[in-house]
Amino acid sequence: MRIVVIRFSSLGDLVLLLPMLSALRDGFPEAVIDMVTRASFAELFEGNTDIDSVITLEEGSMAETSRLASQLNENRYSIAIDAHNVARSRFIFNRLNVPTKVRLKKEGIKKFLLINFKLNLYEKRTRLIERYGELVQSLGLEGFDPIRPMKLSAAHESRADSMIDEFGLKAGDIVALAPGSKWKTKRWPAERFAEVTRRLYNMGFSPVLIGGVEDIETCRKVKILSSVDAKDISGKTSVLETAAMLKKIRFLITNDSAALHIAESVGTPVIAIFGPTVEEFGYFPRLQKSIVLQRKLWCRPCSRTGSRRCILGSRPCLTGIEVDDVLEAASRLADETSVQTKQ
Repeated sequence: MRIVVIRFSSLGDLVLLLPMLSALRDGFPEAVIDMVTRASFAELFEGNTDIDSVITLEEGSMAETSRLASQLNENRYSIAIDAHNVARSRFIFNRLNVPTKVRLKKEGIKKFLLINFKLNLYEKRTRLIERYGELVQSLGLEGFDPIRPMKLSAAHESRADSMIDEFGLKAGDIVALAPGSKWKTKRWPAERFAEVTRRLYNMGFSPVLIGGVEDIETCRKVKILSSVDAKDISGKTSVLETAAMLKKIRFLITNDSAALHIAESVGTPVIAIFGPTVEEFGYFPRLQKSIVLQRKLWCRPCSRTGSRRCILGSRPCLTGIEVDDVLEAASRLADETSVQTKQ
């Protein structure tokens, strides 16, 4: 048996896909499982024994997409899973001659009505990870676990330990902050992240700033404004190294971004600051201890991903969340997460 799973982006969505891949491996232990994604996200699947190969899309042109579809057809899959359901994945999925095909369900009309007319037709709020679970269940598989932890290699764990030793930190004292996000409208003000960083440091915590290469400038700004010795590893670690570091901390303070899902995938609770997006979209935290901070406003949600400019200009969904709100949540998590659990 050979199975192909298609999901091109984004990082957070792919992190949420990992438990589904584990369920496939458990259900079809002898199958060859191929993961199709963008080349920029291939590192997430490095060393993942739930799949046998990663097939990548480089530039994303129509010609390349067509070639990829032809290449996949030659593999004679038994099962094809479109876990993205966008134009590119549908094009490939529809061209595959496969006996069993399943596709991710989307509620595009409901989302459109909620964004543009504030008409909420969602009868229940289903997380994306749960919709992934429905895909494997449709194949007759049981035992899908939405909080199944990410698999990390000894090398990634060792890299995290080395950074902790290098910085002279104690694992039980570390908290992380992820002030970046792909869309500016999702970012809680850097000045407030800096104030939280400063006050956590003065409370005896060891703050660490995390993010990708695209977040380096934001993290640098937070570090400078905080005026304390916060460690900044943004742009210095791979996705899996970041995950290994997040596994060893008390909790993460983050915007609605991939960092939220990476932290939870290794069992670390988060304080998630949500602005233009809402729970109905499926990206709220899934761990019981995690905390969501948000404001109920007539203008929320204003876009699907946070890509639109704020119609009010002042982003009250984010600026209405105060430093003290975050610190109160941090105090609650500090009481609930023992030093031993993160060592």
